[in-house]
Amino acid sequence: MNGIALLTGETMVQRTILTALLALGTLAAAAAQVTVSESLSLHGKPKYPDGFTHFAYVNPDAPKGGILRQGTIGTWDNFNRFADRGVSCVNAGSYFYDTLMTGSLDEVDVYYPLVAEKVEYPADFSWITFRINPKARSQDGKPITSADVVFTFNKFMTEGVPQFALYYKGVKAEVLDTLVCALPSEANSRLPFPSRPFPSSRNPTGLPASSPIP
Repeated sequence: MNGIALLTGETMVQRTILTALLALGTLAAAAAQVTVSESLSLHGKPKYPDGFTHFAYVNPDAPKGGILRQGTIGTWDNFNRFADRGVSCVNAGSYFYDTLMTGSLDEVDVYYPLVAEKVEYPADFSWITFRINPKARSQDGKPITSADVVFTFNKFMTEGVPQFALYYKGVKAEVLDTLVCALPSEANSRLPFPSRPFPSSRNPTGLPASSPIP
């Protein structure tokens, strides 16, 4: 019959059931590929395991306190590292803001918890979920929430320097609960790593917003 197969009603039902089972199997496989971790790595396995206490190049017993003075060339007129106008002071982004994750100095493209304590993402990197460390505090002493993270993301996308809107194009931030937020991307595009500074909804000016986690 010119290569055309005619399916009986029973055969069509069987084919439909088989297709549905295959689809369920595909969804189950995709779900099984979701990773829950305390670190993110672009290449290979992170050097430091979950729950590590300090980087190898850090001396946890080093003396604390005192004053460190460093010189620099030039001037500044703005503490806001991400303002459209003005010249920010040196290292304003490092000293005034915390990020969801932070990189180590002895690895490339590997990130560990700072404001966040855990991440969850699928094999295709089409979305990522951050769980906020309940110990994380804003500069006013109040807990940092997922709503603060979403506010920050939207602030950068709508009022921040243009590079952020381009960098995160196609990505949206969603609040899942008080300590969990998600960044799903459109068109299944890969998400960029979360190493951008973190102002808070309680401090929308972009000035110092969060303090180190105790």
